[in-house]
Amino acid sequence: MAATVVPRLYNFRSDAQFAVLNQAAAQISSAAELAAEKCRIIQGCYVNEWSDEFIKDPSNHLGQMYSGYPTANSDANSSPIVNWITISGFEVDQSSIMYTDFKLKGSSDPSNCKIRYNFAVSLGASPVVSILNSGC
Repeated sequence: MAATVVPRLYNFRSDAQFAVLNQAAAQISSAAELAAEKCRIIQGCYVNEWSDEFIKDPSNHLGQMYSGYPTANSDANSSPIVNWITISGFEVDQSSIMYTDFKLKGSSDPSNCKIRYNFAVSLGASPVVSILNSGC
């Protein structure tokens, strides 16, 4: 009987981590959409590439949006996604101008148990939020 209990407990942990990843990914997507809605009502913000107007994120940082959405990097003039959301249990790894990774702390392999936010590449395109769970 013990041999059947151990795998179920292990799967329970992975299932819990998948649920956390899914919930956080939804929060990141919602934060990006909320930022885009704010940008749409400010003239000169919702434009292709860098916005003409600077806007305040929830942390009161002034920054530009890229194609109407938060950027993925922490450029001095940008408004990165990390300023639009606060999620606990994740380590932010901004490893590219194109994307920001949110690695789940406490997972067996955080590099492969993460959420990736890819910025919006053009006006009308939404950012892509994806989950990598092979290391959970």
